[in-house]
Amino acid sequence: AIMEEARANSKKFLVHHEEKAEGAELAACGEIYAYYESMDDGESVMTVPQIVGKLKQEEFNLEYLRLPITDEKPPKLEDLDCLTKKLWEVHCKSEADNYSKGCPLIFNCQLGRGRT
Repeated sequence: AIMEEARANSKKFLVHHEEKAEGAELAACGEIYAYYESMDDGESVMTVPQIVGKLKQEEFNLEYLRLPITDEKPPKLEDLDCLTKKLWEVHCKSEADNYSKGCPLIFNCQLGRGRT
């Protein structure tokens, strides 16, 4: 979708940024604004799944799960079930591979407001 958008908009795609509010420690309290970013070539923009795939090809041991959850709303039960299942799979794989300290986990939300 990003590449299609860039092709349709003279090699530009829409991104969002958040301005840190005056006196705030975190940008999560600021104003969100949109702007177009220029793209030099097709290789300069990659999605998270594309980056994960590339790293897996380089033999990094990664698992990727995207669970879109509406901001400021509780997750649906099926989302929690999906997350629990993935965490269990990663835990069991870590145990089977004899990782002494388990597997590091990374969580993030798109703009850092309310979910993580």
